[in-house]
Amino acid sequence: FSAILSAMPKASQRLLEDSAFDVEGWLADRIAQKFARAEAASFIAGDGVDKPSGILNHTITANDTAIWGELGYVATGAAGDFDGTNPADAIVDLVYALGAEYRHNGTFLMNSKTAGAVRKMKDADGRFMWSDGLAAGEPALLMGYPVLVAEDMPDADSDSFSIAFGDFRAGY
Repeated sequence: FSAILSAMPKASQRLLEDSAFDVEGWLADRIAQKFARAEAASFIAGDGVDKPSGILNHTITANDTAIWGELGYVATGAAGDFDGTNPADAIVDLVYALGAEYRHNGTFLMNSKTAGAVRKMKDADGRFMWSDGLAAGEPALLMGYPVLVAEDMPDADSDSFSIAFGDFRAGY
């Protein structure tokens, strides 16, 4: 993909040399944060014009009718929410809707608000489906698969695709 990101902060050489704190480092950090946010948004919902085509910018159809090149989805059982009786069933169905060749490298992708709702889910034996990483820097696990929190994913709402699961290295 080709993307154009640029920054032209206005700071004089004298300001950089005479300031009481590391202005250059602060500016570099601010620019890096803005670039990272723009890149993250593009990889989720980018339209492909001077940025990547985001994962949610593809044809999305019900999983049982999806064909190669389309994204399949699994309905939760309730409009804008998870099913009230068995909310975790949609998560289990989502995992097993993906082909086995992609499932073993699968990763969940959702925003913080959705992660908060999913984190409360329990299996039929009353055990939480979500577990925190055991070591520093290790991702949380949901059903044994890593969870990445991406704030650019949509909230759980009617007709939204708020949780993605897949082998993103193979599919993107």
